[in-house]
Amino acid sequence: MFKLTRLFFTISLISIVVTTALLTLFYRQVTILATANLAQASSLALAQTALISVRPELDDYLATVAQTGPQEFAAQRLAARLTEVVKELMRDSLVVRVNLFSRRGVVIFSTDRDQVGQSQANNAGFKSAINGRVANNLIYRDIFNRFGEETEAANLMETYVPVRASAM
Repeated sequence: MFKLTRLFFTISLISIVVTTALLTLFYRQVTILATANLAQASSLALAQTALISVRPELDDYLATVAQTGPQEFAAQRLAARLTEVVKELMRDSLVVRVNLFSRRGVVIFSTDRDQVGQSQANNAGFKSAINGRVANNLIYRDIFNRFGEETEAANLMETYVPVRASAM
């Protein structure tokens, strides 16, 4: 009778440990997916709000650089209002970089000046945006940085929003 109780206890303990591990892994996956969906929605809302606030200036800037060659993008300056909004967008937020692309996929403005003039025509996010669709991409590296310091190993949400000329 005592051996049967010990066997039952061992099997029950193993079953409880295995079930707990499986539920933990399942909950982890559900949490990651929910967090990614929330990040995508908030990233899109932030991008669209920023676009709405600078729409006229952005239209003017895009019109002036439409015929500019890749070597001249670095010399182009954003309008003061656009620059102000981009700086405000990045201050006290988790926005790491803001890029503007030409219709040919060339970076015409970036807060990372080294990217200006580079071609991103083969980028899937750019292709989606040029075809009129919003694209979100989560680069998930399974690392949580609780101090909010920017590192290359941090998770990153990319959002590509199409910008069409305003109806005048």
